[in-house]
Amino acid sequence: MDLDRPHRLHQTDIFCQQVTGTPGDVSRTQLTSTLTLGSVKLVVPVISRHLLADQSSLTVGLETAGRNNKPRHVIWLDQNQDDFREFGTLVSRQYPTLEAPARRVQRDRVEETMPGSGVGGMYGIAWDVRDALSVVTAGSKEFAC
Repeated sequence: MDLDRPHRLHQTDIFCQQVTGTPGDVSRTQLTSTLTLGSVKLVVPVISRHLLADQSSLTVGLETAGRNNKPRHVIWLDQNQDDFREFGTLVSRQYPTLEAPARRVQRDRVEETMPGSGVGGMYGIAWDVRDALSVVTAGSKEFAC
């Protein structure tokens, strides 16, 4: 995706550690060491039912980000018909102090334009993350990075 215009945020400025596999596969040490790096400016946890099942990885990630004062841009990813009510209840039971999600994404409708964004689908999500990173690094969405 070409996200660097007009903000000059280059692909090399973005590091993504994708957590995949079965619950429990993610190394606590790897996750902690990544989130404590000074170069990590924004943590983007994508919370799904799969990740909720692996409470230890999510807990370690969220706690490490908090201890290291890393801002978070929380994304909920679920398949539901109730506007995320059930999923929100699951999340709030396990993580009562977690901030509200910055974005809610329906798994089967990622390509649709998401509310509050003029850009649709994966581009909309990527632009939202880019804007959040711009605010963290430059204090504004305007001419950041």
